[in-house]
Amino acid sequence: MGKFHAWLGKLQELRDKVKKYFHESHQEIMESNLHILQTLTLVTVGMLVLYLIMCSAMIRDWRVSVWHIAFLAVAVVLCAGVYVYRKESAANRKGAMALCVGFQAVVLSFSIALDVLVDPSMPGCFTPMLCIALSVSFILPIGLELGLVWAFGAAYALAVVLVKEWAVGRYDLFCVVVGLLLATVISLVILSLRVQDHEMRMHYMIRSTRDPMLTSLLNKRSCLDRIRQYLRDTSPRVSCSMVFLDLDDFKHINDAYGHDAGDDILRCTSEVLRSVFKVTDVIGRFGGDEFIVLSPGLTEVEVLEKKCRLLCDTLRVYAMRERNISVSCSVGAVLVTNQPADFKSLFKQVDEATYASKDRGKGQYAVQRYRSAAPAE
Repeated sequence: MGKFHAWLGKLQELRDKVKKYFHESHQEIMESNLHILQTLTLVTVGMLVLYLIMCSAMIRDWRVSVWHIAFLAVAVVLCAGVYVYRKESAANRKGAMALCVGFQAVVLSFSIALDVLVDPSMPGCFTPMLCIALSVSFILPIGLELGLVWAFGAAYALAVVLVKEWAVGRYDLFCVVVGLLLATVISLVILSLRVQDHEMRMHYMIRSTRDPMLTSLLNKRSCLDRIRQYLRDTSPRVSCSMVFLDLDDFKHINDAYGHDAGDDILRCTSEVLRSVFKVTDVIGRFGGDEFIVLSPGLTEVEVLEKKCRLLCDTLRVYAMRERNISVSCSVGAVLVTNQPADFKSLFKQVDEATYASKDRGKGQYAVQRYRSAAPAE
């Protein structure tokens, strides 16, 4: 009983990971499915042509049936349709999924016709094999994928029972049952490997974009890339606030208390930044003892001043509580209100605001409004 519950727990864990995988990688999955679909439709046409040529040359008294011709014609139409869809249409997730499911339905329908209706006296050879191959061809929700394969497997079994003699049909039934079981196991294994690969890639992506010491904050490059992207996306009506935080006398903290204490203060600073700003804000470690924040949509001076004041006060209290060290910071902030703004100019003004705060003494902040470049005469 314990092993059964453990097995159910693993299935539940896999289901949760799969949901996360499809949510985080839906665009990548859609593009991969469309690429695979275009390749498979082309391969299907080529394999059908080769099959017809080889059977005509190697099997005596073999004749091309109407099902072969129909299958080839539909495959050609599908191949052309997928090519046009990828080239000229705005692909979307539901459309790509519908095309993948439709392709599988067409292929399995014709394989059932070829295995059962063309020559009922001969054992089938296509459907069980295709059930296995198609179950791992696309990246689809596991319920949809296996539901489709099992539905066509059941349709094939029913057709065999109704059309074929038992002496021949029993072998077909055995093969399709084995094929469906293998398709289920292989599909689960492949999906699990895809999820593991996704988690590994996400892990390395996070490590490449996050500060190695303050793992919850973006590193300088990733942070600035996101800020630039936001300014490009919202131009020419940018509404945001940029905040720059510089720890006062951080070198003295390292020299007097050691680098471990300095690391703890940096971690304290990251915790304070996360507590003051929103999860949706861009928060990063600019380098050394400097941090930068972009808060989209924050356009009220009073709110921005409150956050800056809270940063200074909270960091002082937090550092004293955690390490018994007196820590202060200088904060410069610039507010942009529905106006054009470029990164170079915005960062320069934030830097100026930070120096203005330092001129007032330690533990101070300065908030300024963004000054747009004067139009050329």
